[in-house]
This record gives sequence, structure tokens and C-alpha cells, in this order.
Amino acid sequence: MKSRYFYPTALCTLWFAIYLALGHQAQASIDVPRYTETPIPPGATLDCGDGDPLGDEHPAAIDMVGDVANGYWSAAVWHDTDDTGYLYIGMRVDHDPGGPHGFAQYAWVALMQMPSDDPFTYQYLLSLQGNGQGGGNDTVELWHNTSAVPIAFDPIFNDPAETLLWSADYATGGPSAAPFHGARAIAEQADSALGGDADYLIFWSIPVAELISQGMIASHSDLDDALFFAATSANANNFNKDHLACPFGPARAALDINKTVNPSIIIQDQVSTVTFTIEVSNTSAVRAEGVVVEDHDFAGCMVFDASNVTVDPCVGCGQVTIVTAATPDLVVRLDYLAAGSLLSLAVVADVTTCVTGGTNSATAFATNATKQADQATVLFVLPVELSAFTVQSDGQDALLFWETLSETNNAGFKVQHRYRRQQTTSFATLDFVEGYGTTPTSHTYQYRVEKLEPGWHVFRLQQIDFSGAIAYSPEVETFIDMGRYVVLEPAFPNPFNLETQFRFAVAHREQVRVSLYDMRGRLMGVLYEGHPPAGQMHTVRIDGRALSSGFYMARIEGETFVRTQPVVLVK
Repeated sequence: MKSRYFYPTALCTLWFAIYLALGHQAQASIDVPRYTETPIPPGATLDCGDGDPLGDEHPAAIDMVGDVANGYWSAAVWHDTDDTGYLYIGMRVDHDPGGPHGFAQYAWVALMQMPSDDPFTYQYLLSLQGNGQGGGNDTVELWHNTSAVPIAFDPIFNDPAETLLWSADYATGGPSAAPFHGARAIAEQADSALGGDADYLIFWSIPVAELISQGMIASHSDLDDALFFAATSANANNFNKDHLACPFGPARAALDINKTVNPSIIIQDQVSTVTFTIEVSNTSAVRAEGVVVEDHDFAGCMVFDASNVTVDPCVGCGQVTIVTAATPDLVVRLDYLAAGSLLSLAVVADVTTCVTGGTNSATAFATNATKQADQATVLFVLPVELSAFTVQSDGQDALLFWETLSETNNAGFKVQHRYRRQQTTSFATLDFVEGYGTTPTSHTYQYRVEKLEPGWHVFRLQQIDFSGAIAYSPEVETFIDMGRYVVLEPAFPNPFNLETQFRFAVAHREQVRVSLYDMRGRLMGVLYEGHPPAGQMHTVRIDGRALSSGFYMARIEGETFVRTQPVVLVK
């Protein structure tokens, strides 16, 4: 397999002469710069993932391609280690980038961000301009971003540089006394066609002395901390064509975010407070520059402002600025987050009249770190959300069943009773059934009231909070008959999976109907209807294949009696 890197300087010079002889405009010979070492210096590549960057761009000469997993980088930046050397930018594209004045009529650019400057914006743009202004050769240019906007990647921010600082012919040199190492396009030496066409490498370089002269850096060592973002463009001062799906590099940090809320369950329509905690940590060995924490999903009933936002003391954190803090938006910026450091902030919101819950997400990204997200959910519930409350007679007993969808601060239920004939009589408490405190899940209860006298009986539940607050359920009633008219055997098996059965016998021949009800009192089906012979056991089967798991009530009703028994279906 051929090398993916460059041949020695003399061979590259010979190739370049052949390249020009094949139809590209001839230029005066120049001193060929050290565009690559063999291989590219470690840590110089700007790639952050595998595969072809983003989508295919047209024309292919500005379509950046790469495959990091197999050693084909998409973009790289490195520099010489002295002030008389050069800053080099390299890019892999999907087609020959040559053109009438040296290169095609587009631009290849690198945005430059200096952490010593504003960490939330880029300051300079280094471009290879392919427009051949005035009929001359194409140029290598330096631009200053004088009216910067914050860096963002979702979607990509739009911030063209405004001021041209310096421009030089890519082939004949610049204004400095020493020969200028300009730019050139050369064929990739490996059999690389990642985007479909034969790939080309394009390089341009800028004297370190010119960067110092323009006040961009004090010496070549400042470039060690600089961050870059490679892209292609329709013009020299923009980046509106292709780019890597990566933040600035090559030194990239890794962020982690954790969001929690306390309490996570709030009683509906009650005024309270809730505290959201957002923690952002730098899990890498590289300092994160220009960290932005955002949360735009707070419910409208959660009221807060900047006075409700607190930031814990942080070792390794830069200046913290609360940009926006007003329902529903929170934006916090941190100049930098050192390796291994943790930023922790809290938002205390006043909850007014929330009736529905929700999940909201917080995100964190940096100029040199990809966006991470985490979410927290708040449930707004009734103290006890009662979904069912029923009663069925069973001989001289009454069976009470009730179900809750959720419970908040629930101490339990008092089971209360009165006779229907005594409507002016107050309810008497029979017993107390303990609740499940605070739970977002459903729970089922049952209670048997034994040896009731014949007649109509009325029941209700008194729900009690740990705070002492009370609420009442709807009233339910059932009839207790004279009894001694029927024999009812327990269902077996019970609980059951597919089928269960039970037997009954009546003392006198009479019309009998056997029905199955669910916990909410809904009729599931008639299991038997007829006139069974007196004194003979009759078998009734319950087929559970078409039923859902849960509690059911088999009700046997004759002309002189009513009997019930519970069965439990478990699938």
C-alpha cells in the first residue's frame, strides 16, 4: 500500500512542476515549505469522529472528506517551533482543487480562537482565497473578526470576519523580506477516494512572524493553546459550505452534565418551591474553553429570576456570568473549566398553579467540547389520585376495593360506614388502612367489613395526609340480604392464570345469574343464567384468556340472595 503522507521535499517540488505543466497556470519557482512531516505531527488533526464529515458538498473541491478510523484525517493544523517558521493548515477534499489562478473559485478557511481572548467567540480567520482578484494569483489571507457573535454548533453559527489584515500571493511570497511559503494542492499519495472521487490534500501556510506583526500572538508558543475550526466557503471571510461536525480543536475537552430536581413530585395546585441542580464536569485532561450551560424548558408556572440562581464555589472555574435567568430560560457562561473541575449551580423556582408535569433538559457545551444533555422530570399530582372505589356484598359481609394511580404524602385511609336508611346519621369510622406515603405508581387496596345486618349500607374513605389534611372519596353502597339461601365454594385456583372455577348450590329452585365485574364495577360478562336444581352443586368456570391481570368480583344473584367472591387473575 502506498504511503498516505508526502514524499521528501525534492520529490514534492518535482511533482509540483509536473502539476503546473499539465495545464495549471505557471508560477515562479518558490521555496517549498515543510507542509508535512512524516507523519503529520501527533495531535495536529482536527477530526473528532469516524467517516466522511457531514454531507456531500458541491463542487467536490470544497467537499471535506476523511476517515479517522482508517488513518485518513480531514483537516490538520500545526506550526514550527520558532518565530521564523510557519503555521500550516491542511485539508482533504474530494476533487482536484486547482483552478485558473492556482485554485478553484472558492475558499478554504480555518477559524482561530485564542483562549487568552474572548473564549466564546473566534478572533481570526485564516483563508486560502481562490478568486484570483484582478487577474492575479490566488492569495493567502488573514481576517479579523471584529464584530463577533457567540460560537454555537446546533445549528452552526454564522459570523463572517469583517476586516482584512493581510494578504499575500500564494506563490510569489508576501511583504516580508524572507521568501513566503504560500499554498499548493497536491494529490493524496494513497489510493483514497472517500467521497467518490480521487481525494486531494490542500495546504496553505502563514509566517509566524506575520501573526506576531498583526498582534495575533506574542510568539510561536502562543499557538500551542490556539483552537481552530476548519471549513470551506464561497468567499475568503466566511465558512458557509462544508465543515467538520466537531467543535474547535485540536485540543478538545469532554464535558459531562447531571441534572436533578427536588422534590420531583409536587401536589397539584399547591404553592411550593422546587430546586433544580445542574452539575457540569470536565472529565478530560484538557481545559474546556467558553463553557455554555442552557436550559430553555422550565414550565411557565415555575417562576425564577437571577436572584434565584446560585453557583457553588468552584476550583478551576473561570468567570461565571448569568446571561439569562427568567422563566422559562436559563443561560450561564463560564470562561473556562479546568480538567477535572466541577461547576454546580442551583435554580430555586416558585411553583404556583402547575397542574401537569413535565421533563426539561439542560445542555452544556464549550468552544472545544461537544454538547451534552441531561434531563429531570417533575410530576404534579393530586395528594391521592383515586381511580376506583367499589363495594360488593358477600353473605353478611361487604368487600371494599379501591385503587390509587399515585399518592403524595399519604398516611392512609379511614374506612367509614353508615346505614342508608339513616341519611342524617354521620359516618362512623370502622378501621384505618395504612397508605404508601409518596409514590408515582398504582396501588390496590381491599377491606372486608364482617357481619353486617340486612339492608342497605353506605361506605366512604377518608384520606389523611401526614400533614393532617383530609379528603373524602365518593360514597358507595351495597345490600346485605337475609342469607341462608345459597352455598358458595371458594374459587380454585385463586389467584389464577388462564382459568378458575367455583361451585354453588341453592336451597330452592329459582332464577340465578352469575356475573363477573372488574374493580371499577364494569360488567365483564355473564358466566351463568338459569334455574339450577335445588340442592345440587353447579360449576361455574371463569376463562381469563381475554381478560387483563387484576382483581375481579364474581357475583351470584338469585331471587332471594346475593353473594360475591373475589378472584385474582395473574398473567
